[in-house]
Amino acid sequence: MNAPNNKFFDSLTSLSSNLFVKIEGAWEKKRLWDWNGTITANEPIVAISFLRVGNRVEWARSQKDLTTKLGARLFLGIFDSDPRDVSVGFSIGLNGPRWRTLLDDPNQPPEISQRNIAVGKPFVFCKPFGNPAIELFGLIILRDQVTGARNGVWHIKKIYRELLPKEWLHILAFGRAGWFKIED
Repeated sequence: MNAPNNKFFDSLTSLSSNLFVKIEGAWEKKRLWDWNGTITANEPIVAISFLRVGNRVEWARSQKDLTTKLGARLFLGIFDSDPRDVSVGFSIGLNGPRWRTLLDDPNQPPEISQRNIAVGKPFVFCKPFGNPAIELFGLIILRDQVTGARNGVWHIKKIYRELLPKEWLHILAFGRAGWFKIED
């Protein structure tokens, strides 16, 4: 379950390293489901959170802090009187995309395995869930591969831009968040 099986996500190879980070956390059930965890590395990291629904992918970058630990969160907030109807919030770091879906079982949130993931390669956060189906992905990048910009934004360093597939250039070089259409 570590690598997305998709041409777009598979196209990113230029940021790969031999380093791995550890993802761990747990669900808490109050009135809503809330998974809180951490992604921990031996070197400073930044991240991008991806949320896919159909052919639309929403993305958001983490903050640019010099840290070896980023918070990760999957929040399933009840949207109305039907406990299956939830607002999905997914973030690695402080920013993240949101969507709405119907859970198959409001008493069973998606399973998120604690594991090691490769730095520089997109990874699957959990199995798809809900209707419409929500797919969550992440990308961890070494902080040394990015440069800080104003207002907490980071961009991939110029030396790596030349190696990026054009589809990834906008995500890694401009803005804090956005969306795009994807084909399988």
